Amino acid sequence: LSQMLALALLDRIVSVDKQQQWLLYLSNSGYLKVLVDSLTDDDLTLQSLLTPQPPLLKALYTYESKMAFLTRVAKSPQGALELLRSGVIVRLAQCQVYDMRPETDHPGMAQHLQAAGQVLQFLISHSDTIQAILRCQDVSVGSLRELASLTGIISKAALPGVLSELDIDVSEGTQMELQGHIGRFQRQCLGLLSRFGGSDRLRQFKLQDDNAEGDRMNKRDEIELAMQQICANVMEYCESLMLQSAPSFQHTVCLFTPSLSELTNRDGPRQDTQAPVVPYWHLPGLGIIVYLLKQSTSDFFSYYDSHRQSVNKLQNVEQLPPDEIKELCQSVMPAGVDKISTSQKYVLARQRLVKLINNRAKLLSLCSYIIETCLFIFWRHLEHYLLHCTPADSQDPLLSSRMSFKKGRLQDSFGSDSNLDFSSGLNRVSQHDIEQLQVEATNSFGESLQKKLLDIEGLYSKVRSRYTFIQALVRRIRGLLRISRT
Repeated sequence: LSQMLALALLDRIVSVDKQQQWLLYLSNSGYLKVLVDSLTDDDLTLQSLLTPQPPLLKALYTYESKMAFLTRVAKSPQGALELLRSGVIVRLAQCQVYDMRPETDHPGMAQHLQAAGQVLQFLISHSDTIQAILRCQDVSVGSLRELASLTGIISKAALPGVLSELDIDVSEGTQMELQGHIGRFQRQCLGLLSRFGGSDRLRQFKLQDDNAEGDRMNKRDEIELAMQQICANVMEYCESLMLQSAPSFQHTVCLFTPSLSELTNRDGPRQDTQAPVVPYWHLPGLGIIVYLLKQSTSDFFSYYDSHRQSVNKLQNVEQLPPDEIKELCQSVMPAGVDKISTSQKYVLARQRLVKLINNRAKLLSLCSYIIETCLFIFWRHLEHYLLHCTPADSQDPLLSSRMSFKKGRLQDSFGSDSNLDFSSGLNRVSQHDIEQLQVEATNSFGESLQKKLLDIEGLYSKVRSRYTFIQALVRRIRGLLRISRT
């Protein structure tokens, strides 16, 4: 108890110490290093707590207090730097307790780079557990939150340029092994788009019939937020991979094939059925990006209307019909609403509306980011395929030699596992594929979609720092699709 109180006090002191004098004292005196090193001792204790008959949980509570304090320290740039110097990620990577994750019922700038390198080392040290989470089919709120957190970490750490920041001696064989781990993280993250990027995504989640109505509503809100966060994280990962691996257009590293068949399958006459999920070892087509763009555009307007209506209701709670007041209250207090006073009902209704407004605000932010990133990735791929890509079936020997060079460029970017050829689909792009892409992209990126995207920028992005970003991307994509290949 005394350790928990001491850590809680330090947490509070660091949070109000704007001059960071306490942080520097803890670091320079070695106390922070001792605290970080103690994580190794905690590892054995925590493992003993995962037995069917665990001892007292005092050690767990102390560990939680310790991690809460370290998290507080990491929230400031200076604190994060001090933790890196103390080797906190290295210590966490050595902990075996993270590999003892319980089985589910379903199958399962320089400082930034330095930090990402240590985090990547942590991910690789526990790669079996990480990949199990990425493949996990569990549909509970907790599992989705876990997946959202993990994809957020991977999107910032599992990048090709991070390998040079690992604090280990890297031989050629080790380099290939590390690239293999990163390649598998990439493939599995891209595969999540097919699973969570469709309008039917919520149909996968069947809430228990015996749950109260309010409980179902709250779970649906949490599930939807987690799935949008997963998609946003994966799109951030795609953007980072493309920018870091190939900043120039002529040597763009393509993450998606030129096929829009996934869009056709989902937008076709059988859109009420679940679209086939692309296996994670297959490179997905550009159609999933266009579909996610369209779906996120539709979701945005739905969330925007819901947010606006909830704000209006919050401002006029007393004028709402009794049935609507009761429905709002039941999401906060599933039983006994009829027994409380009218003033208490208004309080509960306001609580629900505030929660709903905050939820929709987060969803709007995620949707806006997904839309911007989808447009960017779509534009970069179109730029490559329509202007710079040489078809594999070209008869021109000069162009064929250029294609051979590009094949090597693509394989160097992803090639790491001979059993899972991540780039082979990109090496077989034919003239027909490119022509088909231009036709299908022109049809799918029509005037209606463009108008909706510009409306979103006018409604939402005007108050953001990236105002006119959507407009610029729409204009560039439209220009690319008007170019006739000769």
